[in-house]
Amino acid sequence: TGMLEGLARLSLDELIDKEIVLVGTPEQVAEQVARIRQIPGVGEFAMIANYGGIEHWKALKTQELFARRVLPALSGSL
Repeated sequence: TGMLEGLARLSLDELIDKEIVLVGTPEQVAEQVARIRQIPGVGEFAMIANYGGIEHWKALKTQELFARRVLPALSGSL
């Protein structure tokens, strides 16, 4: 559909404003994911923690925080 190619044209601020990229504390990210799950037609969520040359330990830490703090916060809405 060309959607991914279109994303490359957006700035980071635009990606964040459109909630395509989720940033913040685990609690903020959980709120963002919960909001997105309410959008009709949204059935999947993909997490990319290794992007833009980020250091390996940071990608692992992101995944750990998501598993330990974001997912449990969403357990009531899953």
